[in-house]
Amino acid sequence: MKKAYSDPYLTGTWNKTSEEFAGRITEYKGDPREYSTLGLYFRGRYIINNREFLCKETLVEQCVAIIYNNIINVRPGFEPGNCLNIQQLASQFGVSETPLKVACKLLESKGVVIIRPRKGTYVAELSKRDIEELLEVRVGLELLAIKLGGGRLSTTCLSEMEVCLGECETAFNDDNIEQYREMDAKFHQLIVRAAGNKRLNRLYTDFTTSQRFLNVYCPWNKKAIEQSHSEHKQLLVVLRCGDFDECLAALELHWKNSGIRAMEGFENYGNIDLT
Repeated sequence: MKKAYSDPYLTGTWNKTSEEFAGRITEYKGDPREYSTLGLYFRGRYIINNREFLCKETLVEQCVAIIYNNIINVRPGFEPGNCLNIQQLASQFGVSETPLKVACKLLESKGVVIIRPRKGTYVAELSKRDIEELLEVRVGLELLAIKLGGGRLSTTCLSEMEVCLGECETAFNDDNIEQYREMDAKFHQLIVRAAGNKRLNRLYTDFTTSQRFLNVYCPWNKKAIEQSHSEHKQLLVVLRCGDFDECLAALELHWKNSGIRAMEGFENYGNIDLT
């Protein structure tokens, strides 16, 4: 029995009897569940016409991404303190428990989940001090980037930052919190990348995985988002001028205000419906 099959990644014919796929494949970055039901995806590879095509991300990496996104976007069952049912998630994702357990170990190293022996895996919870420390480290890394770059950013980098702000405005108007936060994170990543220090950039990227967990305690608040976006625009104006001291001052002010907003979100967290 053959079935015509076409989507953005696979185009061709699926033979359910012989379990063979005749067609072509393009780069895939999505959810491993999408093709596991067809029997095409196995341990990070696609099997097509008896040939293996290595997936850009391993199965563990994809599990990490799915769980992480569920947590930082506070999806049902992934709220702080909740126990993650590995067996249920494995069935839901269409994978074995092994890659999920490895993924959880990686997320534990980032402070996103906590594994309690013989008890289970839980979404981490942050304290007020945790939030203060995360903010202190992030602002320190961004200030270091400004110092290393002397407050000077390339025209290309500044243009990319302007595009990010435009995307932020679109996401804000569409009430798309996930897209807004993605562009917000990219805006700050560009500041660090402009320093031209590969080790600092890797360190910042790695740390951001932990720091973005703060979003859990900062639900969609339009007033706070408008304030932050206004500060971003002012920061971009200062960065365009290239004045070193003004760049440092504008960035410090932005993160001081961001800290206040984060603490307000933390204090109100228990009184807000996140579903």
